[in-house]
Amino acid sequence: MGSGNDFARALGLKKDLTHLIESTKQALKEITVYTYQKGLVLNSLDLGFASWVINHVEQSQLKTKLNKYHLGKLTYILTAIQCLIKKPAFASLCLETEAGEVLELRNQFFFSLANNTYFGGGVMIWPHATAYLEQLDCVYAKGETLWERVLV
Repeated sequence: MGSGNDFARALGLKKDLTHLIESTKQALKEITVYTYQKGLVLNSLDLGFASWVINHVEQSQLKTKLNKYHLGKLTYILTAIQCLIKKPAFASLCLETEAGEVLELRNQFFFSLANNTYFGGGVMIWPHATAYLEQLDCVYAKGETLWERVLV
C-alpha cells in the first residue's frame, strides 16, 4: 500500500485540488497498469526491506504526529534504520521473463519492480522510470551483513 504521493509526484500531479482538477481537463495521457493474481501495480511492487519499511510506516502513529509538523518523511528514515539494524526482512521469489526464462532469487534484502521514479517518501531511485512506457524496472540486492544492507 502507500499514500500514492510518490505516484502523483512522478506524474507531475499537484497536491492542490484546484490544480488537480484543471490538469484532468487537459489532454488525457495513457499510463501503464500492471495486473497480477492479487491485484494491480501502479507504482511499485516491493518485497523485503522496502515493503517492511512501507508497511511499518503506514501503521506508525509517529508518522501521524510528525505530519502535523510537516516532518512525516522522517518516519521513513527512522523506520529504515530500525529495519537495517534490528530486524532485516528478506524475500525469496521466482520471476519469469517475457522470453520464458525463470530467475530464482533467494533471500533478497531488497526487491522492487517499478514504473515510477520515486519510492518510499519521495526518494528518487529509478531516474528514467515512467508510467507512460510499458516497462518495469527491477532492482534487487542481497544485503547479508549490516554493512551490505547499509550500502544497498
